[in-house]
Amino acid sequence: MNLPNRLTVIRLFLAPLFFIIFFLPLWTDAGDASVLMSVSGWLLVLLYIGIELTDLLDGIIARKRNLITDLGKVLDPFADVISRVTYFFCLAFT
Repeated sequence: MNLPNRLTVIRLFLAPLFFIIFFLPLWTDAGDASVLMSVSGWLLVLLYIGIELTDLLDGIIARKRNLITDLGKVLDPFADVISRVTYFFCLAFT
């Protein structure tokens, strides 16, 4: 598995992590605990940046090094949809 495909797989694992961290303060009934809300907020920002950065980098690396594969052609759009639907779901149900 080449580097762009590994970045895509990482993105697939980061999307559910985003979901868990987004809803963790609600699940732990920590609505008033500002420390947990603040930490989860910063983690969400970092995860969002990480997910979007891996999306950008896998495309750049695949094109620049000519590492375009059939698996990547299928996996990358799937990871994009999973991450975008995760963002939408989290923000729509708050």
